[in-house]
Amino acid sequence: MARKPRPEPEPEADDDDLRIEDAEDDGPPQRAARSPADDDDFEIDDPPRRARDDDDADDGEEPPPDDDEAQAADEDEPAPRRRRRWLGPLAITSYLLVVLFAGLIGTLALTYKPAPPPPPPRGTEIAISLPPPLPAGPQPLAEGEAAASVPPGSTAPSTPGAAPRGTAPAAARPAAPPPPRGSQGPLAAVPDPALVTEGPNGPLPIIAPDGRQAWQVYARPFAQDRKRPRIAIVVQGVGFSDAATTAAVQKLPGAITLSFEPYAPDVQRAINAARAAGHEVFLQLPMEPLDYPASDPGPHTLLTSLRPDQNIDRLTWLLSRFTGYAGVITFMGDKFTASADSLTPVLQEARDRGLMLLDAKSSRNSVAAQVAADLNMPRAVNNRFIDTEASRVSIDARLLELERIAQQTGTAVGIGTRPYPVTIERVAAWAATLDAKGIDLVPVSAIANRQAVR
Repeated sequence: MARKPRPEPEPEADDDDLRIEDAEDDGPPQRAARSPADDDDFEIDDPPRRARDDDDADDGEEPPPDDDEAQAADEDEPAPRRRRRWLGPLAITSYLLVVLFAGLIGTLALTYKPAPPPPPPRGTEIAISLPPPLPAGPQPLAEGEAAASVPPGSTAPSTPGAAPRGTAPAAARPAAPPPPRGSQGPLAAVPDPALVTEGPNGPLPIIAPDGRQAWQVYARPFAQDRKRPRIAIVVQGVGFSDAATTAAVQKLPGAITLSFEPYAPDVQRAINAARAAGHEVFLQLPMEPLDYPASDPGPHTLLTSLRPDQNIDRLTWLLSRFTGYAGVITFMGDKFTASADSLTPVLQEARDRGLMLLDAKSSRNSVAAQVAADLNMPRAVNNRFIDTEASRVSIDARLLELERIAQQTGTAVGIGTRPYPVTIERVAAWAATLDAKGIDLVPVSAIANRQAVR
């Protein structure tokens, strides 16, 4: 029997071959990520690998880099990125909801408009508050007063008794208040060309060729045949303060005379406004007081130390400040009004220009009214300063004294030193009571030459 040949034993594989075959069976070895520091530890702790690397180099493979080269290569490798922390879905959803809710509220706040009230049902009457209409015709005035003109732009209803369109029925409207006592339409525009001439410092009053004079033409009309007692009130110092001037012009009855200072700015405009409201106008003449110049009435004050021609030059400057005044009133002048020699040439010049004089009687020694009477100049004399103490009680007491004087003598003149608010208030309230007392409130021109000179 033939013997089978005995198989030769396979050569025993060395460790390297076994490692290679195992690597081929198991796939490429997985290498854990490590830091450059781990490489040094690995080199020290794994000497067999260094031996294997030497064997590989003997087999023709490229030797691994040395330590310096490995360290440089490791430094060139980028550092591992930090892992970003992202908001979770729940946080993002909550944030978006908050933003959406805030935007919705803001949009509603900007675009919200309240709904208009529903219209009233058809046929419903609506009450509308309207100012009282102007009267259709002229209002009745006191006996002897000129008829008031209808304000410009006002019209009366075309049909008697018919209410204007758009107004409530007559029964629902309050009655129009009666005009204040002493009210009147606007006075004529100034200047009258026949009563003015151009002077070296401005317009100057003159007597017209036909004999008309400023104290008559520029006066507020009043019936001289009335027999009731008369009281005239003059408010001085108007023109400097716009607020005080406006209050005096608008709140005081037109029968109150207003006296303007020659130094007030834009005084002609204030004069025109006063005359448009029915007020008669006077010009203040600054005169030398006893304690001059400690008390100084202002530039161009008339002085006892000046020659007559010098005082007349000052007078013409004062008279040319504005036009439309009916007369002049002495201002301060305790010393000047006591000198007949100083007064005579000044008052003669004023008389020749058609003006009236009101002696404020700042002192008992004043002879201004007597000099004016001697010159046959129209004049009036003050009886009381009503607001030397600017209080309600004191002003009311002085006004009652004027009533007593008027009842006894037939005329009285009072002067308010300034357009104080309390002066305007008390005079306006008092003026409304005079008609019931049988007394007429008149302009100063209506007192001319009616008082006894003492």
